[in-house]
Amino acid sequence: MTFTAVLERLVTEETGYRLFLKEIQPKDEEMPAFMQGVILNARLDQVAEADIPALEPGVRLEVDLVAQPIMTMSLPPQIPGNSILAIHLAEA
Repeated sequence: MTFTAVLERLVTEETGYRLFLKEIQPKDEEMPAFMQGVILNARLDQVAEADIPALEPGVRLEVDLVAQPIMTMSLPPQIPGNSILAIHLAEA
């Protein structure tokens, strides 16, 4: 399951990142709609190391998730690291 989104805010923590995303654009038909955006709780190794310096609000990211990701029922929903395969800058 893959989607692109705009980074709204990034919080760096000791063990990973919290990425607040908006303007979700699914690349898969089966992707649930994230009308309120989504928060990714990613481990350090899930964000492409070369892309870390470019992680600023407004940048578009591509996110790869497992086929059936776990997510909270909160608004916006949160997706834990074990459902995230990779996060990297989207190609222009």
